[in-house]
Amino acid sequence: MSDSAPGSAADDAAEAAATPPGPELRIGRITVFPIKSLDGVGVDAAAVLPSGALAWDRRFALFEPDGSVVNGKREPRVHRVAARFDLSGECVTVGPRTATEPDGGGGEPGPGSRTFSLHDDREELEAFLSRMLARSVRLREDQRTGFPDDEISPGPTVITAATIATIAGWFDLPPDEVRRRFRTNFELTAQGTGTAEPFAEDRLVPEPGQEIEFWAGEGRFVGTGACQRCVVPTRDSRTGAAMRGFQKEFANLRRRTLPRFAPDSGFDHFFRLAVNTRPLGRSRGGGNGGVVRVGDAVRIIGSRPEMERSDPSSAEESESRRSGRTGSSGSRTGRRR
Repeated sequence: MSDSAPGSAADDAAEAAATPPGPELRIGRITVFPIKSLDGVGVDAAAVLPSGALAWDRRFALFEPDGSVVNGKREPRVHRVAARFDLSGECVTVGPRTATEPDGGGGEPGPGSRTFSLHDDREELEAFLSRMLARSVRLREDQRTGFPDDEISPGPTVITAATIATIAGWFDLPPDEVRRRFRTNFELTAQGTGTAEPFAEDRLVPEPGQEIEFWAGEGRFVGTGACQRCVVPTRDSRTGAAMRGFQKEFANLRRRTLPRFAPDSGFDHFFRLAVNTRPLGRSRGGGNGGVVRVGDAVRIIGSRPEMERSDPSSAEESESRRSGRTGSSGSRTGRRR
């Protein structure tokens, strides 16, 4: 018999541990963002790089002459740049975003748009984007790790379709607008006829000193924590206009709806959504690789002691990436024609 008082932390932990795992999950959608901060593109399958990142995800990024990254956090005009990618041809069409559709469409590149090779037209693309953003920018590439915000956990971010639908209801937004604001890679749904619960991805948020192992297709990952959000989700993804009170209301609703199985220790604040990941067993960039496809089963293996983590690149390599030197085998960073 437990000595814990009713309603104690021990009781809460026991109840959370006894919570049924819910329906089995699968990959319902995969999105990669070839140029960091610009539009994403849905793919049927994505290779997992040794770093844990998905091929083509944040493979390119825009930088100012001083080496600082150009993103939506610092430059709202980024929202008004529409990008459409042809990954097989390694091309991008960019231009001013067209008027938004009533159903919440993101808007295609409009009049004045141009198509560029991401390699052979590098200088022309940089000049075009510099004019659109009213600042000098340079495009850099890293094929090994991309340019993730979290270099310790550069794997795919994970969310469920039910979570997206719930947040859409909170703010009367189309689900696709929620997707564009939060910019996640793996969107999970229930297998068969079941329905995944909202915030089921929080099952991948570990207690301190732990990590949650899960398998997705051929990929082997661990969940490392709930993703801390910046100002970008508070803005209209198409115009950059801020939604007043979004962050405060989101955090309040997130706190009230936090699942019992989500560890309190993983939420020092509640402006967190989706789960950051890294590859299982990575040591200095040595993940298992593989391919993840839409429709693949997702299996949560369980909690395990956290392994000692290291950045996907050494300090010297990280500095090389910031300064524009290659630092990565096979990178075409210096190819600017």
